[in-house]
Amino acid sequence: MQTESALRYTIYDPFAECLYCRDTFNDAARVADGLGCSMITAVAAKNILGEAVQRYRKTGEEWQVEVVARPPIQTRLFP
Repeated sequence: MQTESALRYTIYDPFAECLYCRDTFNDAARVADGLGCSMITAVAAKNILGEAVQRYRKTGEEWQVEVVARPPIQTRLFP
């Protein structure tokens, strides 16, 4: 029995103006290498266009994980 991954990996192609979504990082890396893209974004599987969970940037021949900075939660104080 195959379980579904909690993440989807997306690659944006600005020339074709399309988004490629893959179930595994290796599949996404193959697509990115074929397109000449240097960034892959991991998002929650249920939110393909949602907030990034992880980013991978290619430097040289290796993919490096980048920390996704979360904006601080803003609260408003009422007098």
